[in-house]
Amino acid sequence: LDVGMRLSVVSFFGVFVPLIFGVMLSINYFVKSDVPANFTTLYGFTIFFAFITPLVLGQTYKTLPFVVWLHRYQPYVGKMKIPMPGDLFSRKVAEIHLWTYLMAMVVMTFGIFIKSTLLTQVGSAFLIVTALLYVYNVYRTISHKVALQPLFSKKESNSFLDLLRTVIDPEVEINIVDMGLIYKLDFDGHKKVDIEMTLSTPNCPVGDSIVLNVMETILNKYPDYEVNVNLVFDPKWSPSLISEEGKKVLKSGHRWLE
Repeated sequence: LDVGMRLSVVSFFGVFVPLIFGVMLSINYFVKSDVPANFTTLYGFTIFFAFITPLVLGQTYKTLPFVVWLHRYQPYVGKMKIPMPGDLFSRKVAEIHLWTYLMAMVVMTFGIFIKSTLLTQVGSAFLIVTALLYVYNVYRTISHKVALQPLFSKKESNSFLDLLRTVIDPEVEINIVDMGLIYKLDFDGHKKVDIEMTLSTPNCPVGDSIVLNVMETILNKYPDYEVNVNLVFDPKWSPSLISEEGKKVLKSGHRWLE
């Protein structure tokens, strides 16, 4: 179990501690016997610190990172390499935080029970440390920000572009990459390739053949991949998009070089 879940489990079992003191206080009330003052103190203390506190701490680790993640990183899912909600805070600090809380609870409860000022002070010190670690992780979570990296590496992107360089526009005998027909290529790292491309003219007579060739070229190399080709004409293609390599292929005097 992660720290958040373990704190929630502590809260679940912790609710029985004030119940025990509550039952004891009720019995003393009905039998008209004197109630030790420290029992009343323990009842109030354990309600707040044995039940409510671990519940708040546990749910903070379960919900706050997820809320921040949804706001800050969810829009980049499938586009960039993003951290997970559990990466937004320090797990090591959270682990220490769990044990300082447990130490504070045990020491303070025992200190109040035996009326020991020293133990109560030691428990209070553990509780202060717990609070500081909690504030640190909350601040780290809400202020978390990292430079996002592309989901696919440049090498992976180039491997697909190299494949598409084998697809030739038959009208000018230039591959579609150097022709500047590929506007965008996204690889999600999980066998899905999205390609946004255009044609030299919207009424290109071999347009359907080129698009089909693009899909088949990638699927022949990666048969279990999902390939989506989106044909767009905005922005409109122009000869200025032809690469230097592509221009070398064009015959001198071609109208696109004028």
